[in-house]
Amino acid sequence: MASIIKYKAQKRLTTVWFCSSGLLLAYVILWQITGKETITDIASWLLEHLVPYLTLITTGFIVAYSQENKYDNAQIDVFFYRLSLLVSIFYIGFLMVILIMIPKDQFQHGKQYAKDSFEQTSKILPYFEVILGGVLGVFFTKKSE
Repeated sequence: MASIIKYKAQKRLTTVWFCSSGLLLAYVILWQITGKETITDIASWLLEHLVPYLTLITTGFIVAYSQENKYDNAQIDVFFYRLSLLVSIFYIGFLMVILIMIPKDQFQHGKQYAKDSFEQTSKILPYFEVILGGVLGVFFTKKSE
């Protein structure tokens, strides 16, 4: 069974989440700056789907950081790391696809049209979020080997 140092794996996953979330938020902010309408609904939609996982990851990482010296060589099965990384990349990629698929010209039809489009896409996100929350929860709370 292959293993990886748990703290390093958590650090990598935390970096992936914060960098990709920053890129998504920058995309939304740039869209608002260059657009004719405010897109606070889209920013709220995006934050609604990012904040719970960023909170879980931040809390898990802070706990791991505070115990780093205590568990310097703590290992975790590389399977859990890879699974967490793949599910995270898939979820974040899915959010990016949604942001790209709803083009700016929909705002010409009115703010409500774009809001309805985001609400329609949000109907399948809870299925991914259950899997993501479970995988991240196991990864960040699983006892070290």
